[in-house]
This record gives sequence, structure tokens and C-alpha cells, in this order.
Amino acid sequence: MAGISEALSFGGGSRHGDDESIYSFAARKFGAGAAENLFDPMCHGIFAGDARQLSVRSCFPWLYQADRASGSVIRSLLFPASGASVPEEEVVEDQAAEAFVQRMSKYPMWSFKDGLEVVGSSLLPLLASLPHSHIFI
Repeated sequence: MAGISEALSFGGGSRHGDDESIYSFAARKFGAGAAENLFDPMCHGIFAGDARQLSVRSCFPWLYQADRASGSVIRSLLFPASGASVPEEEVVEDQAAEAFVQRMSKYPMWSFKDGLEVVGSSLLPLLASLPHSHIFI
């Protein structure tokens, strides 16, 4: 229901100045359930941070811009403004990202057979055997 009301809303931008937390933005635009169950876990996974503390303008500039453009994220994504252009800094960032991907594609990716957990599991006995060390799990 919140998504429908968001698409029909015409109040653009944050009511809290130029920026707001991701959690506040998501709750205002999509409802508290989406903020709590979608955006907050996503911020934990992507940024290892709290959606209540992270800036929507900094972390998700495309969401922020979509909201500012028409007052509705969904409407902006479904019906982009004609003649809208990508800001120059985003073009430069995209080119830099593409160059990075090209450079990194030359190098093989590797991991541990049983995952990164093997590092901690292997270090635990060694660290626990050291005098004056206390391991809390």
C-alpha cells in the first residue's frame, strides 16, 4: 500500500532539509515495514552500518535524485523526465568504475574452500593458547 501512495505522492524531497537518513527516507516513501525489513538489512549488508545513521543522499544518490525530480521514486523510475541527462560527475565515476573492472578482470579471484570462516577457526586455537589472551565468542 505504501508503494502505491508513494507513486501517487507529489511532495518532492525531504521534509528534513537537503538530506535524511536512509531509514527515515524509506519509512516516509515506502512505509515503516520496508524501512525495517528491506532497507535496514540492506544497509547492514552493503555498508555494515545502521540505516538510521547513513545518509540517503550519499549512499543512494539515485534514490535521492529520483525523489527530488518528481516527488516520487517510483514515478521517476517509471517515467523519467524527457531530456534528463546524467550529471558529469556520474559519467566520470562510471568511466573510472569501468576502468577498474577492466583492470581487475585480468586477475583471478580466489577464496578459501570452506569460506573465510576458516581464517578465524584456524586462529582461534593459537590465540586461545597465548598467555593473557581471552577469547569471547
